[in-house]
Amino acid sequence: MAEQVLRDVCAMVDGGGLAMLRYFNPVGAHPSGRLGEDPSGVPANLMPFVARVASGAYPELRVFGADFDTRDGRAVRDFIHVMDLAEAHVAGLEWLAARVATGGGTTTRVWNIGRGEGVTVFEMVRAFEAVTGGRIPYRVVERRPGDIAESCAEVGSGPVFSCACAESSDTSASPSRIVSTALSTS
Repeated sequence: MAEQVLRDVCAMVDGGGLAMLRYFNPVGAHPSGRLGEDPSGVPANLMPFVARVASGAYPELRVFGADFDTRDGRAVRDFIHVMDLAEAHVAGLEWLAARVATGGGTTTRVWNIGRGEGVTVFEMVRAFEAVTGGRIPYRVVERRPGDIAESCAEVGSGPVFSCACAESSDTSASPSRIVSTALSTS
């Protein structure tokens, strides 16, 4: 619905344009480590929660369901590095500026931004374990209402962060880099 409202508003502006990005599970931080995910309270996203379990801030990860129709029974999600997402925003703005500059008229475009390939919860856990050398304790619990087996962007719709790394912050907000090359090979 929000997309349609934006389209309607854009249509009222002569020569206006709109670039909309739908993105999946942003993760990571700026390579400097100065900017990154540091959720206050209990993280709602998988990667920072796993990082906090790895750091000992939480005793275990709750895995919601192990009976999905996926390669290991866990939910599959498409993670995109925030640096790739930043590049996608710039590319969207450049596309929009070029359309407006050439008199392309009112124009709207939507991109689904992601790696185009999913990682299961279990693969994410194993990647953290491989990189940190530690064990991530987890417990499988019932699925949450509405959980779907797989959510991935269109293949090739977004840039891929070549080193496939994900940075995270521990509970004290000091940056700790988790280079999860295992994610790119799973």
